[in-house]
Amino acid sequence: MSNSMKEIAATETQLFAALNRITLGISEKTDGRMTQENIALEAGLSRATFNRYPNVVQEYKKHKRKENYEEDINKPQTVEDKYHCLLYTSDAADDSLRVD
Repeated sequence: MSNSMKEIAATETQLFAALNRITLGISEKTDGRMTQENIALEAGLSRATFNRYPNVVQEYKKHKRKENYEEDINKPQTVEDKYHCLLYTSDAADDSLRVD
């Protein structure tokens, strides 16, 4: 393996380690929010460098989707939201009874 390949592998390892620390809530250099900039800072690299590693970017996006999904599930619903959900997602609901 050439030196440049070793450097690429080492940089990717740094980025993945930083992403894992943030995911686990044990970040050392940032406020712990899952952002591209924080991953780069946690790894001691620039955000531009972060964006040059598609495997890391893809993993970051997976974590963000999961994070956003969990926030939506845990978000409290109002009575109107629950009613709207029941009314518009029920297969048994008659179209003529639906309220817009």
